[in-house]
Amino acid sequence: MKQTFGWILVLVVACAICSLVTYRIAYRSGYHSGAVGSIAIQAGATASTTLAVLHELRIGDNPGATRLLESFCFDQAEFFYHGRTDYSDSMHELLAQQMLQYRTTYRTNSADWNVSERHLDVVLAGIKRAHSAGWDVTWSGTW
Repeated sequence: MKQTFGWILVLVVACAICSLVTYRIAYRSGYHSGAVGSIAIQAGATASTTLAVLHELRIGDNPGATRLLESFCFDQAEFFYHGRTDYSDSMHELLAQQMLQYRTTYRTNSADWNVSERHLDVVLAGIKRAHSAGWDVTWSGTW
């Protein structure tokens, strides 16, 4: 009876260790393939949009190029802020200041905004409220 219990205990421990090892391998593999896939899709979208903007600039359609670039920029910013609740780091604050400055200067007509820009408006308003005592829109427009 003691030998049977010992063998069962050894088998349970072996199964648990094998499960943990295969879980870690599968998790790393899934994470890696997902991250690499996302980076590749992002790079493709960036290249495609940049090429479209360059084409618009070459044919002299500056308003068209500006619309494409603004749309891409606002889509990326909305993705950057999506799901975040903590905006205390300097990168999020700096981008929020720059976006607010640009939008108060050039994007005042909300009828021209796309869905991402409307979502971004809500996020930027929240960030501005959270930091209203700490900063105002003071970005100089230079890097």
